[in-house]
Amino acid sequence: MPTGVANGYDERGYYRIWGLPPGEYLIQAGPTVTTVSDLVETTVADLQWATRTTGRPVGSGALEPAPRSVHVAFPPCYYPGTSDESQALPVSVGVGEERTGVNYRGSTVRAATIRGQMFDPTGSPPAAVQAAMVLPNSMVQRPPTVIVRPAEDGTFSVSRVPPGDYVLVVRGAMNGEAAGTPPSSPAPGSVFSPTLPLWATINLSVNGVDLENVGVHLQRGMTVAGRVALDRRAASSPPDFSAMRVNLIPSRGNLSGALTAPPASVSPDGTFTLTGVPANSFRVSVAMAAADARVWTFGAASIGGRDAADLPIDIGAGEDVTDALVTLTDSPAELSGRLLDGTGQPVPGYALLAFSTDPRYWLSQSRRVALVHSATDGSYTFTGLPPGEYYLCAASDIAEARIDDSGLLETLVGIAVRVTLGDGEEKQLDFAFAAAE
Repeated sequence: MPTGVANGYDERGYYRIWGLPPGEYLIQAGPTVTTVSDLVETTVADLQWATRTTGRPVGSGALEPAPRSVHVAFPPCYYPGTSDESQALPVSVGVGEERTGVNYRGSTVRAATIRGQMFDPTGSPPAAVQAAMVLPNSMVQRPPTVIVRPAEDGTFSVSRVPPGDYVLVVRGAMNGEAAGTPPSSPAPGSVFSPTLPLWATINLSVNGVDLENVGVHLQRGMTVAGRVALDRRAASSPPDFSAMRVNLIPSRGNLSGALTAPPASVSPDGTFTLTGVPANSFRVSVAMAAADARVWTFGAASIGGRDAADLPIDIGAGEDVTDALVTLTDSPAELSGRLLDGTGQPVPGYALLAFSTDPRYWLSQSRRVALVHSATDGSYTFTGLPPGEYYLCAASDIAEARIDDSGLLETLVGIAVRVTLGDGEEKQLDFAFAAAE
């Protein structure tokens, strides 16, 4: 779904979200990050206890113990007024439309406290820890995250946790590892640093009942080792391997920011090793110096002989990879031509989108979904598309952030033309048709 953000609301509770492209939206209100804090509900039992104990004479005996506190929380609330995301109703917004009266009321829910302890592979408390409870299947772009801050002995206690099916994600380091260079800063929108080499995940179903003695045993991340090969079809100079980085693109939804690894440098002989890789599904990508990128293109990647450039590969706990292969080519495929209107005149400044006819490739940061704009003479060029069959369509404007929206791509299929690209093929395609608005 496309997203928009309202920076709070005024003293009357009114909010406004503007600049939205047409589409369907879930409306959510609430904090994006929750830290430990207590909110206690006053129950009938509390009032009765207060009535019985107020005004008791001094020396009249031991004070009756207070009832056990009932902890509550204000969870994220979704339109039309539910804390259960599955019960949220989407709000449709058309071109230029202003929707008003999208009102809803929040309420408290019974919260839980989670207590436990974290251990490194030796059974000791980890020296450095970053941990959070994440809702992995949330459809919102930034689901609520409960920050977990363990003590020096590894024990932790988190209160005010609303109901939900969470994954407790932990990254950490042992004493010797934490004493050197400090972990890199977390990526924007994440609470995790990918350079912490230990990891753990635990599924926690929270329903208002406290969870005790949760044991978190961190394990060492895996390694992904391999080499970079050159598909040299022209008389091109080799790229500068020292300026090259091999990356893993995680594919586990809202856990992606936690279950990733730092990029690996490439040695002069083309070999590389990624370390501290947690169990997750990944695609492989490569970054190189700008001068090299003008000559060389990321052609393919494989792990165990399977495509790892365009489809996720599972890396399980304890499964080190030794045969990763990244291929660069100096003869990439190219699709170019001119965008024309019904009279054969060039159409400048329009967005052209090429996307695979196979929906499996409609992923974030996919090489098989690409956006360019037509020049003043209507010309366009796509470079570096992998071989395969594509849909090609044009629109007055398509936001870059939406090209991995499968719902959008599905709606564009009906106005697209099909084009097939071979390995290293340079194809010319001039076409005239009514562009989508």
